[in-house]
Amino acid sequence: MEGVILFADDKLLDYSDESSKKSSLENKLFRSLSESSPVLGVKKRDQVENSLNAIGTFSAVILDWQFDDEDNLDEEDDDDETVGLIQKPSQIETKTFDLLMRNEFYSLIYIYSTAKEEIEAKYGEKLREKYKQRIEFRDKSNLSNTDQEAAELLKAIEKWREANKKISIPISWGQTINKSVQSIFSSLNSVDPNWIKELYDTAKIDGVTPSVEVLNLFQNILSEKVIQDKLLRDKIDEVASQNEELSDSQKYAELIRILYYGYTSDDDPIMTGDIFKFDGDKFGIVITPECDIRHITEERKYELLCFKKADYRKGNYKLKAQIKASPIIKKAEEFKGSDFTRNEKTNLSKELNEQIKKAELDLQIEAFTQTNHPRLHILPCFEFDIDNYGGIALIDFRSGLELIECSKVSKDKRVGKLNTPYIQELRQRYLSYKGRVGVPGYSKKLREWLLSKN
Repeated sequence: MEGVILFADDKLLDYSDESSKKSSLENKLFRSLSESSPVLGVKKRDQVENSLNAIGTFSAVILDWQFDDEDNLDEEDDDDETVGLIQKPSQIETKTFDLLMRNEFYSLIYIYSTAKEEIEAKYGEKLREKYKQRIEFRDKSNLSNTDQEAAELLKAIEKWREANKKISIPISWGQTINKSVQSIFSSLNSVDPNWIKELYDTAKIDGVTPSVEVLNLFQNILSEKVIQDKLLRDKIDEVASQNEELSDSQKYAELIRILYYGYTSDDDPIMTGDIFKFDGDKFGIVITPECDIRHITEERKYELLCFKKADYRKGNYKLKAQIKASPIIKKAEEFKGSDFTRNEKTNLSKELNEQIKKAELDLQIEAFTQTNHPRLHILPCFEFDIDNYGGIALIDFRSGLELIECSKVSKDKRVGKLNTPYIQELRQRYLSYKGRVGVPGYSKKLREWLLSKN
C-alpha cells in the first residue's frame, strides 16, 4: 500500500497483563496493520501534530478520541486531591475535536471511541463539514477481533485510494520534497555550513526582508528539484488522464482564488504584491520592488496599481467593426435573385445578431489570456466582497498607477496578496506597456497593397 498510516492511541504500547506480556487490543491492531502496511504509532496528541509536520500526508489517520493520560492530568494550581480522580467531560470531548479542526489531513480519518454514538452525534456534523466523506467513526468496543478489524481498515483504505488516485500526488509530492530538502541542504552544507548566515547578511544589505529572501532562494532550488522528479510528473499525468472535470463553475472559481491570492498576517512586512483596500471601494496592489520598500518615507511613496469594482466593463471587449444586418441581407438578396419575405428577413437578422454577440463573448473570454489589450490587465475571481469569487478586477495601465503615502498604506488596510507568478506577470506587463516605443505608422494605401499581396 502506498503511503504511511498514522495510528494515534495512548494504549498503543500497553499490555493488558504485564506478567504474561499480553498485548492490549490497541497494540494487537497496530501490529496487525503493520504486517501489511507501514504504520507510524504515536501515544500523544501533540505527537500527531508533530508527525503531520514531519511527514505531511498519510494514507490514513487512525485516531483514538480519548487519551486518558492527557485528559486526566491534575491542574497544577488545584489543591483539590479529587480532581485527578474525576474526568472532566469537556476535556475529553474537545481536545481531539480541536486537534482535528486546527489541522488538515488529506486522507481517510478513523475515529475510535467507546462512546461512538454520543461523539458522532455531537461532533459528526462539524467534522464531516470539514472532512466530507473522508471521516468515519468506529466503535472501539469492537476491537476483540483485531485481525478482522485490521483487514476491514486496510480494505477500506485501499478502496478509497483506488477511487481517489489524486491522493498519490500529495504523498509523492511530500516524499519528493523531503528527499530534495535533504539533498539540497547536504550540498549547501558541504560547501560551507554557514551559507544561511552569508545569504541572510547579503539580503539584509540589499534592503529586502532577509529571512524572506533566504526562503525565496531556497524555494527556487527546491522547485527545480521537485520538477525534475519524473515519478511525480507521471502521477500528475495519470490523474489528469482520468478526464474528471469540475461540474460546478463556482468551485473552480474558489480554486482560482486559492491559486491567485494569498493571505497575510499582521506580522508580515509590506511586500511587492500586497493588496490594500482604500476608501471609496478602491483597491491597490504594491508594485514597488522589495529592495526599494525599505526606502519608503513620507517623501518617497509606494507605487500601486489601483482599480475599482466598476472599472471592468464588457464594452472594452466589443467588436470594433460595426456590422449591420440590413446591408448583409440586401447583398444576400442580390445573390439569391429574389427578395426575402419579411419573416425570413427577421430570422436572418436575428441569426446574424446572435453570431455577433457570440463573437463578442469570445472576445471577452479571450481577454483573460491578457492578449487583446496591452494596456489592460485582468485579475479573475477577485474578492471585492468577502466570499464572493465572481469579481473581475481590471487594471488600466494608462491611469492605474498611483503614488501613495506610506501612512495610507498601512497593514490594517491590507486584505491579502497576489501570489507568484501572477504578481510578476502584472509587473512585467505594466513595465512592458510603459516601456513601449512609438514609431511612425504606415499609410492605408501601403497596408492595403501589402494585404493584397499576401
